[in-house]
Amino acid sequence: MAASRLHLMATKDELLTSILSLPPEERAEVAHKLLLSLDEAPAREDSGSEWSQELERRATDIREGRVETVPWEDVERQLATRLKQRRVEHPPLITRKPTRNCT
Repeated sequence: MAASRLHLMATKDELLTSILSLPPEERAEVAHKLLLSLDEAPAREDSGSEWSQELERRATDIREGRVETVPWEDVERQLATRLKQRRVEHPPLITRKPTRNCT
């Protein structure tokens, strides 16, 4: 591993240690901003063409009976079950406090 890469890893580890020492609310804010930064990755120029080809392939597979479709109601039910289970296994780190009306 190159020396510059080792230095970068030490910096990353130091940064992680610092972030983990923050209060939960601030850690959540950092995590949120990091996740948002992943969504900002530049799109490839040819992605439109690739998606068109993929959509056409999928439509052909459906028309020719090579794949079985699932009704939205079934998918929605499965997603709700998974989400409920995930919330049980991984409860949120931050709970919102009730706000008071200051009128």
